[in-house]
Amino acid sequence: MKVAFVFEMSYPHISGVVTSTTNLARHLVRFGHEVIFIVPGGSGGEDAEIGEGIRVRTAASWANPIYPGLRTVLPWSRAARAVFVREAVDVVQITAPWLLGRACIRAARGLGIPVVHTFHTMLHSPEYLHYLFGNRRIPARVLPAVRRSVWRWYGRYIRAATVTTVPSRAALSELRHHYPTAVITQIPNGLDCEPFSRYPPLSDLRRRYPEYRHTVVIYVGRLAQEKSIEQLIDSMTMVAESEGDLRLVVVGDGPAAPRYRMRVRRLGLTRRVSFLGALPREQLVHSGLLQHARAFATASVSENQPLSVLEAVCCRTPVIAPDTAAMRELVQDNGLRFEPGNVKALASALQLLVRDDHVYRRCVAASERLRHQFEGGTVARRFEALYHEIVAM
Repeated sequence: MKVAFVFEMSYPHISGVVTSTTNLARHLVRFGHEVIFIVPGGSGGEDAEIGEGIRVRTAASWANPIYPGLRTVLPWSRAARAVFVREAVDVVQITAPWLLGRACIRAARGLGIPVVHTFHTMLHSPEYLHYLFGNRRIPARVLPAVRRSVWRWYGRYIRAATVTTVPSRAALSELRHHYPTAVITQIPNGLDCEPFSRYPPLSDLRRRYPEYRHTVVIYVGRLAQEKSIEQLIDSMTMVAESEGDLRLVVVGDGPAAPRYRMRVRRLGLTRRVSFLGALPREQLVHSGLLQHARAFATASVSENQPLSVLEAVCCRTPVIAPDTAAMRELVQDNGLRFEPGNVKALASALQLLVRDDHVYRRCVAASERLRHQFEGGTVARRFEALYHEIVAM
């Protein structure tokens, strides 16, 4: 079977969507299938070394001012149709509801190719909607109307796709509420945990990253406004006196990075908060940064099923996260949840995990039990079965 995955943002831009879908694609290749990536031209995808037999095809595009890194493709572009015909594609899977995806749906439907739409990102969240207003806060009086418009936009993709998949039960419930007649199913994001078991001892890590001479809480991910990293930074001011050995390490890059760095300087936290920048995935996996951290922390409430949290689970690293429906599926006995937006509650969770070794050991043991649910090969087999089902329809 030949599967074409469609990305609105791809290499060199790394995200949970890119990483989880690439992991799925690699498993499909190992199972004997062929995989093609279709990405906006000019995003760097045409020069990417995907490896393992995954080929990349591009569509002409131009920069988009709404979201940094996102590129615009004409929704009537014929590039996708040309690829589908030339490559004899059996299934198309789009990873985001944007214009290249729209062009691919149009082309696939015209050729009778089934389409899987994977719902990764909660674009209806206010944390994402601010991009539509030039990075300004959306007035409360117009927020309901804006969200209704976004749900109508989603509907164009969900109704046009043969099937929509969602990684979390929370997203499944929400989408079925809005689109009761659509075909929607849950398949979690997959991740290979085995590579995370190979990392250097703490003594080696400390030589490269002096921060690890202290107790470290780590964040890994895109540095964008919707990730609410300012709450992590602010929580460090609340624990500065009581937890003098605690450090926050931030791994990643993004449009809000300068603002977050400035916030750290303004709060006088330059010795307590470190920005390591973006790391190649293979380097991160084997670095020990996640494995030797006391906890992984995030304050984002816009997540569906974040790969960064799954990576922490793979590393048996306790997770501190907001108490949202999506996070409850991933953060159970393996971590601590706090009231969304409550920085004081976040700081209290940090203190508990740092001080209480019993809680820490309980979280580590629970991570070991939880991580097997998201093993990449098992998830890929579920997608493989879905592809066979819709091709045979």
